[in-house]
Amino acid sequence: MPIRTPGSIHPSRSVPLRHMDCVSSGSFGFIVRTGLCNILISGSHPNMLDISVIIPTRNSMGHLKAHLNALLPWLSEVKQVVVVDSESTDGTVEYFHEHLSHPNLVFIEHPPGLYESWNAAIQRVEANYLHFATVGDVMPFESLVELYQIAVNEDADVVLSPPEIVMPDGQRNFAGWPIHRYCEALSSNEPYVLPSVERFIWNVHALPGTLIGSSSSNLYRTSVLKSEPFPCEYGHAGDSAWAIARPHTERWVVAPAVESIFIKHASSGRQRWGSVLSRPKLYQLAVDAFRTLSRSTKADEPGYSLLGELHLLLEMYVQKGQLVEEWNSVREGAIPWFLQPRAIGLRRKRKQLDLKLRCLADDLCARVVGSEK
Repeated sequence: MPIRTPGSIHPSRSVPLRHMDCVSSGSFGFIVRTGLCNILISGSHPNMLDISVIIPTRNSMGHLKAHLNALLPWLSEVKQVVVVDSESTDGTVEYFHEHLSHPNLVFIEHPPGLYESWNAAIQRVEANYLHFATVGDVMPFESLVELYQIAVNEDADVVLSPPEIVMPDGQRNFAGWPIHRYCEALSSNEPYVLPSVERFIWNVHALPGTLIGSSSSNLYRTSVLKSEPFPCEYGHAGDSAWAIARPHTERWVVAPAVESIFIKHASSGRQRWGSVLSRPKLYQLAVDAFRTLSRSTKADEPGYSLLGELHLLLEMYVQKGQLVEEWNSVREGAIPWFLQPRAIGLRRKRKQLDLKLRCLADDLCARVVGSEK
């Protein structure tokens, strides 16, 4: 599929005043203040790749210059750019105003909150597909075009690719995520449409990790995320919760050969966003999603014969969630856990359960991978 060249640029357009609290002019469009969010809207473009690029930021100046330098050569080739900033105080917003331009640019100011900010940006997207260009993570334009071609050719709702994980100092990190392990097990560079049971097993086998990996390496159908945004009640694992709960009718495609880079920052999601992951809650979500999957899976579908063992795996996750809650309650006490016999016993039980869970999960993954080849 050839890359379409930009056509004529339409003049900036505004939103009717009745939909705004107030309007002020910006250096590259209009800033619209609507309740929690301030939105800046620039002109549209009639002839671009049907992709909106979302750039979420929060005090991102440390990596923003290099990030924009990587994006600017090709941003004019996509239909829309949406910047969502969460109360930056380090000059991030000012840098955008000075260096970023696009014929269809939306700028949103949103209170801090990882997925809350992402969801606010998603609702402003106009293109059929969207991509998250998180600051520091690199998706070459050729890779983005390849994801788009796969999405269109396969009528995909989600296209996944395995990023190269790099530390801030440039050193490669070889700790593979589920998406890396899946692509290695698949042993093919060709795009592969995931059957529903296969997708679910690989999404739950290493919770809280799922096949989503990094959203900066993926492409999403906009209508899917608009109708079902990322849940915000699972701490920094909202994308994992979203992946687990997706219906079996969606069409997910893995693109093993598409290249991108994910920068693994030292700070955790909790440190950066104040969000805490509740593992028991995530495990229960997986159980609920499995019930829906098992009712809708037909006997002739790939992976149907594994549903019984998959149910056993999820029962283990429920047990693990209970142990996690007990362990957390013990750790909150004044006495160090290693001086409490109950805590030592809980730790031993959790290790034993983790071993059984891992063995069963690995076995299921090995038996289901590539089930529709």
